[in-house]
Formats: sequence, C-alpha cells, structure tokens
Amino acid sequence: MSKCRNRTSTKAVKVGNLTIGEYNEIVIQTMTTTKTSDVEKTVEQIKQLNNYGAQLVRVAVLDEADASALAEIVKKTKTPIIADIHFNYQFALRAIAAGVAKIRINPGNIGSKEQVLQILQAANQKGTAIRIGINGGSLKIDPKGSRVIQLVNCAYSWIKFFEKNGFYNLIVSIKDSDPSTTYFANVELAKHCKYPIHLGVTESGPDHAGIVKSCIALIPLLNMGIGNTIRISVNGDRKNEIKIAKTLLNNMGFNIPYYNIVACPLCGRNQYDTKRWVKEIDQYLEDKHLAIKVGIMGCIVNGPGEAQGCDIAICVKDKTTSFLYLNGTLNKEIPNTEVSKTLKELIDKKYNQAVKHYEKLNK
Repeated sequence: MSKCRNRTSTKAVKVGNLTIGEYNEIVIQTMTTTKTSDVEKTVEQIKQLNNYGAQLVRVAVLDEADASALAEIVKKTKTPIIADIHFNYQFALRAIAAGVAKIRINPGNIGSKEQVLQILQAANQKGTAIRIGINGGSLKIDPKGSRVIQLVNCAYSWIKFFEKNGFYNLIVSIKDSDPSTTYFANVELAKHCKYPIHLGVTESGPDHAGIVKSCIALIPLLNMGIGNTIRISVNGDRKNEIKIAKTLLNNMGFNIPYYNIVACPLCGRNQYDTKRWVKEIDQYLEDKHLAIKVGIMGCIVNGPGEAQGCDIAICVKDKTTSFLYLNGTLNKEIPNTEVSKTLKELIDKKYNQAVKHYEKLNK
C-alpha cells in the first residue's frame, strides 16, 4: 500500500494483508447481502466486490449456520473478511477461530464485560483486529443530552476498556443516519483517538440520498485528515457503494486508481444520444481499476475545451459524426455508429499498457 497525503497519524493496525491507519491509503469496504451460511453465493459475491475495488468485505453472522460457514469462506477468498456480530459473544469467538481478519462488534450489545474480555483474549492470541462499532440506531440515547457527546463518550469508554485489558489492535467507528451528527461525532472522536477510524453514514437510504449524506459528512472529515477506511452505505447494489467511494476519493485527489467520465448534462444542443454512450462506457470501465479520464460531450460548445483535459474524448459534431480526441488533441472524425466500439478499443489499449507496466514494476 502507498502512503497517503493529509492523514492524521494513528496507530497502524494489520487487517489480513492490509495495514490500516498511520499514513496508509484509505481502504474501501462494503458488506455482502447474501446469507452467510450459503458459502457458494457469499464467496462469489465477495470475489465480485473485490473485482470492483472493495479491499475489505464484511459478512453478517446472525446464527449458528453463519458462524459455521466462516472458516470455509475465509479459506476460499483472498479478500480480508470482517465478521459482523451482535448479541452473541460465542459467534465472535468462533469467527476468530475461523481466521477472519477482523470482527466488528458493538461491545454494548455483545454480552457482559466478562464475555467481551474473552473476545479480546482470543483476538490477541490470534492476531485478529477488532472494530468497535458505535451506531446511533443501536445506542440508547438520552433525548435531553447531546447525541454527539453520548456517541463519543460510549466509544471512549470502550476504548479505555480494551486498553485496560491489553488490547490495541483496534479500529473505531461512530456512525449515525444524520450526516451532521456523524461529522461532529468523528471530529470529537479524532481529537484523542490514536486508533484508525472507519467512516460512514449508516442507514443513509437509496443511492441518491446516500451519496448526498455521505458527501456532507465524509468530505470535510477526509479533508481534515480524519478517516482510514470508508463505506458508502446505500440501500441498493453493493457495486454502487464501491463505485461511489472510489469516485469520491479519486475526485478528492487520493491515490485511488479509478476512471473519470466527463459528460455533459444533456440539453437541446445535443444532436445524438450521448447518454447511451456514457452508460456503456461506465459499465465497461467499472471493474478495470484504470486511472483514465474519458470525455463524452454532446456538442461543440464545451466539448472541445473539456476534451483537451481528457485521455480519450468524443465530441459530437452533428447527427452522424463526432470528433475523436486523444490526449487532449483532435485526432480525427468518426461516424457516430463507431463511437462505442472505438472508445472500448482505445480503453483496452490503455488498460493493457497499464497491466504491462504494473507487471514490469513487480518483477
């Protein structure tokens, strides 16, 4: 992993083959939607999510069957697995024994402090990381008091308990469905927390709402150097969680290899259905991890100017023809019927070049 700009220094925590915190790059994670006990479907989804760019994947452990499936899931996947456990400390012990890279617990609902202590001892012996996950929806909040302070105090009390009992391989998160609460709680948490912080706005709703709420809370935190892993939680396709996270980090200037499509918002000047091209190219690029800027512009008003900043760009000339730009320079005119095919061929060429360069560097 490469080093990251503008991070608040924290303890480095090993999670599988990843090092989280310190000045390492921000790690993207998501969570499966399959029943964990269905090993075949869960493993397949984990592999798909990893292909899209998830570096950590969390699975829910709701019952005995889920707990029993963990060892096989870990064996069949290369992606570090996080076991998400509530209400049953025995499941946490079994997850640790199964070899998961990290467990996520809300210590307040996992059982007694004696049971939490058993988890810490087992995790220490195995080298398993733990995330203390404080969620506004599962905490008993006094409406007369500050929601932010109550969330932060809860997190700090458990951090102190973990430290008192000799456990430091720790990641902390405070999440709320309200983006402002999430923001202010994490600002307060970061003032004295020496451990990596996982960021996210929980229960944020459908994609459009999740994007807006996540941006409100996470962008200022990330700009302040707060946050070492993130999840964009949306009520929809997990692939979109990863795409949104990568797009956010890439556009903020973090070293996340991802594509950027520059496309006009459509208006009466458009003389061709560029929306179809945008959809096709977006789908074509989503699992390639290619740092490339592609312009798809519908007219010559703003098109040529935007094309100059792109690796590959199309600017519609008229109903039958478009201008093709390569590395910001006008290359030629091509029929609109050839645009999709041409863009994909040029993307493949750049992708193959990138793969060869990567292989050369890692020989």
